[in-house]
Amino acid sequence: MQRLSEADIVNVADAEHITCPICSEIFLDPVFGPCQHVYCRACMVAALQARAECPSCRKRVRVRDLKVHRFTLDLMDRTEVRCSHKCGWQGRLDYRPGHMNEACPVVLRRQVDEAKEAVQTIQQELADCRREAMAAEQRMQQELAASQKMAPLRQREAELEQARAESRRVQQQFADCQREARRNKEKLQKELANSRSEEALHVQRAAELEQVNAAFRLTQQELAECKRKACETQQQLSSSRNQVASLMSRQAELEKVGCICCRPVFLLCLVCLLWAGFFCCSKAMNQELQQGWDNCQKEV
Repeated sequence: MQRLSEADIVNVADAEHITCPICSEIFLDPVFGPCQHVYCRACMVAALQARAECPSCRKRVRVRDLKVHRFTLDLMDRTEVRCSHKCGWQGRLDYRPGHMNEACPVVLRRQVDEAKEAVQTIQQELADCRREAMAAEQRMQQELAASQKMAPLRQREAELEQARAESRRVQQQFADCQREARRNKEKLQKELANSRSEEALHVQRAAELEQVNAAFRLTQQELAECKRKACETQQQLSSSRNQVASLMSRQAELEKVGCICCRPVFLLCLVCLLWAGFFCCSKAMNQELQQGWDNCQKEV
């Protein structure tokens, strides 16, 4: 809020009723205390801070007791004043803000001048912007021309970058293929080692089977030899039986002749002969069979 001066008041006599006793100027935010004396708020607060009493009647007053003096404010609003810009306008104080904001020619002229200055400033800025735009357009044209000249190079750079990306992709695929090949190689090596071990096992088993077959064939040969020897022994036994039968026939003839005294000795000789032949043949055959069976067990 702006303080009035006596020069702004049309009737100087009215200024006596709205003058502060402390600062001797027109009231600014008039207040009063319990004693009803009116002062400017700032002046009264400063006086009370120095001494808590009314400057006029010396009654005790506190800051919180101060109140706005509505009558003085209304009186100030009805006071006729002049325009502070000295345009010749006169009227009530409460009408002066509207006049100064809307109808004062000085203010309007000042606003027009300010608007003109603002327009000039804007025009100057617009001209600067145009110059800058033109300079920017020239730079853009130059850059466009340069970019057009650099277009093949950029295209080659783009192609080179694509080739690099393709090379990286191929290298990655090659690395993946190498890893897959290493894995397959290791797998094949393991399978080959397993197949070799199985083949060696098959070969060993085949060799063992061949040894068993050889032993079996040898055993069959030995068994055939034993059968042959048994047949020979059977033949010898048959011949021995035939000899015995001939001896028996001879004994019967001798008995018929009457050589009874020779019968026990003859029988004893016959029995010894038969026993000796059978014992020799059976012992040899048993030894050969036992040896063939031992050989077969060892080879198996």
